Amino acid sequence: MEEIKNQYLSLKASCRGAEMQSLTNLSTGRECLWQGDPAFWGKRSPLLFPITGRMWNNRTEFNGREYSIPKHGFMQDRSFNLAEHTDTSLRYVFSSTPEELKMFPFDFNLEVVYTLDGNKVRVDFHVENCSIDTMPFQIGGHPGLSLLDYKADDNVHGYLSFEGAPWRLLRAGEQGCTEPDPLEMPMLEENLLPLKDGLFAHDALIFDEHQIKAVTLHDKYRQPAVRLRSDSPAMLIWQPDKHGAPFVCFEPWFGLCDSQHFFGPFTQRPYVNTALPGKTWHGGYTIECLK
Repeated sequence: MEEIKNQYLSLKASCRGAEMQSLTNLSTGRECLWQGDPAFWGKRSPLLFPITGRMWNNRTEFNGREYSIPKHGFMQDRSFNLAEHTDTSLRYVFSSTPEELKMFPFDFNLEVVYTLDGNKVRVDFHVENCSIDTMPFQIGGHPGLSLLDYKADDNVHGYLSFEGAPWRLLRAGEQGCTEPDPLEMPMLEENLLPLKDGLFAHDALIFDEHQIKAVTLHDKYRQPAVRLRSDSPAMLIWQPDKHGAPFVCFEPWFGLCDSQHFFGPFTQRPYVNTALPGKTWHGGYTIECLK
């Protein structure tokens, strides 16, 4: 495990999945990142690639051939190489192997870079197409954020605020794919969405169409604690629907799961990115620790 620090933050990450393992606010000593208790969810901040979410009937099509890719892709347990380690940044690199080609027929290099900047960590994705054909793909982040002063018996465990113009939600239903009819926004209290038991009874809150530019987690006293910002077209908020889950995930996705009963090729999935042969696509997000 590798660690970087500045005067505000300490970040630890692992070569396995290039996954962030810890994000500590040094001024308060607070661990901002969920620590992966498998009783609720054993991950901390997995990388989603080359798909985000699920595929209908667990199948997709590239150039007329059928393939199967697991939920959120196959990078979470891959071993990355640590290519660069400075005082305030880590750069992890993975190059595709024949094993990945069985599921995703494109050679690629994938870089994940963590950079500390004041009280923020910037997470950058760089996807290089090493194939002779244009490469379609999806990519996303899935960091879990700890709820402050969590008590299972509290009626409200915290609040969310949104930057942008949220006006509707999609819902994942059968096979984890989106239902055809959107939902109305949940009721806000003074522009804040309370985190209560039952809010995630229908899985994640899915905001598409660039509705959300940033989302902030507030403590149960309405004080802002952590802010995530991204230019991703989709932003998901998720917590396992289990009583007592003391964290929430903010998920910036450059992509989205299939809609129900979708049988088209991969290129027709929502928000597919493309990289031309020899070219590199760039994206990412930032996490700002406010408390």
